[in-house]
Amino acid sequence: MLLLTLSVSVVPLNQREVVFFVGLYVLSIGGGGFRPCVQPFAADQFDERKPEEVEAKNSFFNWWYVAIMGGMCFSTMVVITLQVIKVFILFSKIIDCFQVFCN
Repeated sequence: MLLLTLSVSVVPLNQREVVFFVGLYVLSIGGGGFRPCVQPFAADQFDERKPEEVEAKNSFFNWWYVAIMGGMCFSTMVVITLQVIKVFILFSKIIDCFQVFCN
């Protein structure tokens, strides 16, 4: 994420595209290497021969999906809220500009 932020702010204009795409590739490789491995590694921690661990495994994956979906819903609501606030602030500044020119 830092590379993507730097690509639009600090890096000179002619090198921004290179830094931007390097940042995207690093994020995709990191996400692609991490996400598929988490659930199988968690599943290996439970012994399926013991009934209490089978129940714990089911509970783990239920809470896992609840947390993933909750995080997605929360982040979506935050992004939408920030966009609405930004639009509201932008709209109020436009109205202020019109009031200055109309008076």
